[in-house]
Amino acid sequence: MSKPLFTLVAVLALVPASFAFAAPQPDFTLGTELYHEKYEEEVGGAKFMQEEAWMAGLNGSARFFLADNHAVKFKGRYAQGESDYTGDYNGGPGYGSLRINGLDRYVYELHGAYEYTSPWEDHPVISSLGLGYRNLTDRLDQGGPGGYKRESEYWYATLAFESSFFLGTSYWQATPRVAYNYLLQGKQHSYLSSGELQNDQNKGHGFELAMSFSRPINLGARSTLSVTPFFRYWDIKKSESIYTLNGGLIYENYEPNNTTKEFGLNLSLGF
Repeated sequence: MSKPLFTLVAVLALVPASFAFAAPQPDFTLGTELYHEKYEEEVGGAKFMQEEAWMAGLNGSARFFLADNHAVKFKGRYAQGESDYTGDYNGGPGYGSLRINGLDRYVYELHGAYEYTSPWEDHPVISSLGLGYRNLTDRLDQGGPGGYKRESEYWYATLAFESSFFLGTSYWQATPRVAYNYLLQGKQHSYLSSGELQNDQNKGHGFELAMSFSRPINLGARSTLSVTPFFRYWDIKKSESIYTLNGGLIYENYEPNNTTKEFGLNLSLGF
């Protein structure tokens, strides 16, 4: 091997090692969350149905540093609860005539992002770009005849910002975070007795607001306890329609405009 080529190979071999020495150690979180969810649908500007549920679950994250100010972060969560349904009978008098309680509801979400940290007036600001997947199952089939199981899938892109600062001279640190979610693709699966219908949802967005309060605890060199109130929101537009033939009649099947609002509290350990 010639000397210039050997030198180039040696330099390239040292680059990952230099990043490894410069980068901080990975950090991890494990937590639990409790939140209230309200899901609403509208048809023609009028309320069509609503579900409300208290959801409880687990979450976790792992951040791996590529260098001092570059990192990748992966996180996930799972939650479940029982919803109270308010709607209408098929051909009934209108919204509110049908009420069913205790319908199982569960959701899981996966997310990965690249993070860049920069200083702003002596405070670190983390900007991130990421991709996420959300899957929610709604057991309307437990409500009796006419009900059916539904599954909702969202693939989305995220732009987020957060910063941290200490509260006076205390050990507590506050970290506000805001994130915008853009729906890339959505699919609504309706598992009817006659078969599955799948509607594509191509328009929608959401956002997340959170304020984390954390402090060190005596469980290790880098262990922290965090309490985080949060609010999550989705606004999904009417899906594409599917037309089916039944008894000589053509029916239009679609998912109406809908919104999801979640507010709650997360308690987590960092290490």
